[in-house]
Amino acid sequence: MDKYGNALLIEDVGATNSFMVIGNFYQALVGNKVCTFVHGWDIGGDEVDLNLGSSLKSVNHGGVQSIGGHVIGELVHYTSNGANGDADYVLTHHSADTKDGRWTKAVWDVFTNLNKASNDIQADDDADGYEIKASNLMLPLASLDLDGVTQHDGRYSNDINPTTKLAEHKGTYNEKSFENFYYDKSVKFIYVNYDNVNEEVDSIEFKSGIQNVSNEELREQIMGWASQAAVKDEQVKAVVIKRDSSDANLK
Repeated sequence: MDKYGNALLIEDVGATNSFMVIGNFYQALVGNKVCTFVHGWDIGGDEVDLNLGSSLKSVNHGGVQSIGGHVIGELVHYTSNGANGDADYVLTHHSADTKDGRWTKAVWDVFTNLNKASNDIQADDDADGYEIKASNLMLPLASLDLDGVTQHDGRYSNDINPTTKLAEHKGTYNEKSFENFYYDKSVKFIYVNYDNVNEEVDSIEFKSGIQNVSNEELREQIMGWASQAAVKDEQVKAVVIKRDSSDANLK
């Protein structure tokens, strides 16, 4: 149901459009319970409203509104797997299913500090940085190895702080810290504009095909999240570019 009480049909759950960009959270009655809903857009451009259940409440997370550890403007994977009680869906960063030891669907950070002259040398923040060209065939995405176990969503594990911004890549390259993925032929570039005064997504734009994106654009953040990518079966299905209207979070 949406915030007006209208029933919505979500088709093909678990396929490519099981990724979404969070637009906002709200509460609505389901039966006699007040449930939390997330409103946003799947990577195909369709609006979705999902019931996350009555047990999830808004909390302050690093000074911003967060529900279940997720914030406005974030790219997430949604699934009905693992939904309990009166919740219909849960938000995650990867699917439960794997193939050859890797998540079949996952959210990754777009790598930003890749030096153009060398694929394994870090660039200073004020020096050269990676930018996306429309002629690119592949996209470098950030991954992280901890205790020999690759975190295939590129961000979370029990051993690291969820606020770690891997896209900044301040560390060294003693181990491989990014991987290249081919673009899907139907890849979407999604531009999310955020109004930080009212803490809401002001607009969202969907473009088909690989776009030119500067390093400055790639590093802009909404609520701490820089550019993200939706990966399914080893291919980039969508790239989400964040734009903060105040430019306060521009690194």
